[in-house]
Amino acid sequence: MFLLEFAQYNRISKVGVFENEEDIIDFLEKIPFVKRTDDVIDGMEISYYSIEYKDIPEYYDMELGNVKTILARQSFAENEVIEISWEEIENFSRAQREDNIRYAVGSVRVDSYNVPIVDAKEYICLRNEMLEEIRKYYKQRGYESKRTFAGSEDGEAIAAIDSKGEMKGFVYLDPEAMAEYVEGNLNKFIEETTGI
Repeated sequence: MFLLEFAQYNRISKVGVFENEEDIIDFLEKIPFVKRTDDVIDGMEISYYSIEYKDIPEYYDMELGNVKTILARQSFAENEVIEISWEEIENFSRAQREDNIRYAVGSVRVDSYNVPIVDAKEYICLRNEMLEEIRKYYKQRGYESKRTFAGSEDGEAIAAIDSKGEMKGFVYLDPEAMAEYVEGNLNKFIEETTGI
């Protein structure tokens, strides 16, 4: 199952749950002011959907089959784009009838990043290992370390703090740093990122 959302910063409108992505696309393409943007990333074709605030009527009935829902201009901030996204989620009612235990479909938020549930435990363990390696790197160069920026848009970072208590640089605990850690390039990455 897939949950469809219209989002503008922290204003999120949960539209509904769909059996498959084809139904979502069919639904979206019937809304006259939804814009589709096609792109190619790493050789893969990707489509993005959005709505310009100025194009939303005061009130609009969105329909699929025999069900209607409402989109209202007042649900969003003026002069901003509304991003449309969907995410696969677990149907726990159906899952209760299954014989095998498995991880749910979907993702879990780890700091500022969505991680597939099936990969979350490994991701969190690797993230914590990397955090300790960054701390060791700073300590070897005469710096203390401090966790900072938790809950920010860019996510948590580990800062290098000098003997005067001033921040001299930091490394985000993000997927880019994780990739460098897994590839064995963390020290080079820290040096390039922080200058330390």
